[in-house]
Amino acid sequence: MALQFEAAIPNFEIHEHHSFNLKSCNRELFEEDLQPVNGKIAVPVTPGFGMTLRKDAEKRMNIVTICEK
Repeated sequence: MALQFEAAIPNFEIHEHHSFNLKSCNRELFEEDLQPVNGKIAVPVTPGFGMTLRKDAEKRMNIVTICEK
């Protein structure tokens, strides 16, 4: 999501690409895989966040419910 905002800032220079984004278990959660190519990441042009959560993503993750008693 930050890519769209950063692309709109004329003097923006560096986008942080965390190691979280390199793990295959995380990369497989979305239809799109926004990885740098030659040091650049293409900004999504689709509506919203520009990424689509895979339909089976929920099944791939551990679900933890936290509530107060």
